[in-house]
Amino acid sequence: MFAYVSFDTNTLLRFPFYAALIGGGIGAAYATMVHVLSVSQGPCGIIGVICIRPDCMVQFLVSTIIAIVCTFIITLTFGKTIGRKQIA
Repeated sequence: MFAYVSFDTNTLLRFPFYAALIGGGIGAAYATMVHVLSVSQGPCGIIGVICIRPDCMVQFLVSTIIAIVCTFIITLTFGKTIGRKQIA
């Protein structure tokens, strides 16, 4: 039941949901390109910094910032382009 409610909430707010998928993919692609490595499996996102190797920590934070900024820009773009078409 909780998974259904959680997914339904995200589909109601679909522009931020799709933007988060795309932005997270862009941030992950950057992290892969610069070879960010972790010590073990653990949490993802901003709190995931506790599992990242010390020599990769700066690049991990850069990839997280890239993901957040891309998600914000894509959400604004979706809202201004696709959102206007749905209202009209």
